[in-house]
Amino acid sequence: MDKVFIYWDDSNMVHPRRKQGSRIAAMSLVLALALAVSSAQAQPNPAFEAYKQGDYATALRELQPSAEQGNAATQFLLGHMYETGGKGVSQNDGQAVFWYRKAAEQGFALAQYSLGVMYEAGRGVLQDYGQAATWFQKAAKQGESQAQAILGLMYDTGRGVPEDDGQAVVWYGKAAEQGNPGAQTLLGIMYANGEGVPQDDVQGYAWLNLAAAQGHDEAKAARTEIRQRMTREQIAEGQKLSRELAAQIESQREATP
Repeated sequence: MDKVFIYWDDSNMVHPRRKQGSRIAAMSLVLALALAVSSAQAQPNPAFEAYKQGDYATALRELQPSAEQGNAATQFLLGHMYETGGKGVSQNDGQAVFWYRKAAEQGFALAQYSLGVMYEAGRGVLQDYGQAATWFQKAAKQGESQAQAILGLMYDTGRGVPEDDGQAVVWYGKAAEQGNPGAQTLLGIMYANGEGVPQDDVQGYAWLNLAAAQGHDEAKAARTEIRQRMTREQIAEGQKLSRELAAQIESQREATP
């Protein structure tokens, strides 16, 4: 049986046949989550409110003292502003790492993920895949889906951790079950190729179908490839499983505070 191979290049983490979403897309999601955390607090943080309104000067003025007093959420946002630049501060990877680390050491999952990305890319710190994996794992254990997906990729490729297809499947699975389309794509390919799990085109098709429904182009290509070797009955079974998985994911989202 032929294995599924998809070739591309990604500026965040290069793999000969697989990729995660771009760093920009990932950070948009991460920042949205951080802003949601702030909004859910009993006393909305004025720094986050100003940032959401695009008033970056006020956001920075409110962020700095709050971050210096040890508020992990504002430390994270200040790190993000330094990482991206152009929103009240000049781009500065060193300062981004400084503030991400402050928040990460307090257990703030989004900062742990972001610090892992900085280590993986060698931005503001010496490139260190081992340190990247360590911080991704801390965030992943707290349920941060993008960290789970990238940790899976690191186990898949043996980058920063020993190569382990079984662990790759575990972490892809955790992220996929939260609706992460990149992880769903990679999990689907693992099932299609029988890597880390028994080969199962029905399972592979189901996960790829979910990612494809979110517009993931690589998932669409992989789904087309494995569909060519599946029977009509297997395809129908895969579509049924895909609907069941989608319902489970939606139910989990509704149950999450």
